[in-house]
Amino acid sequence: MRRQCLEYFDRLREMALPLAGPDTAKAYKGLLEVFGGTFTGPDHLYRRSVFANRMEPALGVLKSMAPGARVLDCGCGTGYQSLLLALAGARLTGVDLTEKRVGIARRLAQAFEQGGATLQAEFLYQGLFSYLEQLGPDDKYDLVWISEAVSHIHPLEDFWPLLRRAMAPGAWLAITEANCFNPLVRRQVGRERQEHFLRRNQQAEQYRQDDYWLFPASFTDPATGQELMMTNERLLGPFQLQAMLAAQGFGGFRVYWRSFAPRPLYRLAGKGACRALERAAQAAPLLNRLAAHYVLLARG
Repeated sequence: MRRQCLEYFDRLREMALPLAGPDTAKAYKGLLEVFGGTFTGPDHLYRRSVFANRMEPALGVLKSMAPGARVLDCGCGTGYQSLLLALAGARLTGVDLTEKRVGIARRLAQAFEQGGATLQAEFLYQGLFSYLEQLGPDDKYDLVWISEAVSHIHPLEDFWPLLRRAMAPGAWLAITEANCFNPLVRRQVGRERQEHFLRRNQQAEQYRQDDYWLFPASFTDPATGQELMMTNERLLGPFQLQAMLAAQGFGGFRVYWRSFAPRPLYRLAGKGACRALERAAQAAPLLNRLAAHYVLLARG
């Protein structure tokens, strides 16, 4: 499955190369950043490895299901992650509140289809809450994928009951997030948070509410016209998130610690040394919680 993830990333890279031109780079900036900007060398290898680390558990769950399983990507962004699941046979629905990113996701899906792929994928420009609220009793998902979006959903405690209602009996939830147990990750997120507010000439502390910050700008749900707020990197460790989900009736938890090799190591030591470090760190109970991110699986 890891090889399938890596091959998909390479295929996506080939599709994205033309987007780096001066006439398209601005429109596709968010997608191009995934590839480290250059598409070559250590940066590309690092992004490629991180992608496989994140997607491998979810792809494994999907492979255990019957063909045509329904997958929901909450906060799909440009769709480049969940399209792997669609290519593996899932019926995919991606939902995001950023119209530009949804447009990119749709164009990526069209590009795969023009290349001969058979996809059942749709990407919707809509708020997650209104989308889940409008689902009927027969609209159930077998797998829900949430990649670095839990930290932005607000209010998160109200989100889980809606999501669980949309999941089929025995369905899986797969979440990947930055690992707040890692002090370097916390430092990086803190710096990005401060920069986010400084660019807008605002003080982050004004928007502090309990353990998270609210974005100073609101977002309009196109389906309802409702003004929504989003959080700015509300960091939740896997066990804190697990406790929150358990209180909502989720169970069967599995935690995978991912990405131990920092990007500079790909330049200095190469891919082989980085893979060896990944295997060693995952096998060491005292070290594995220092991964850069984690993947949490749960049963609905």
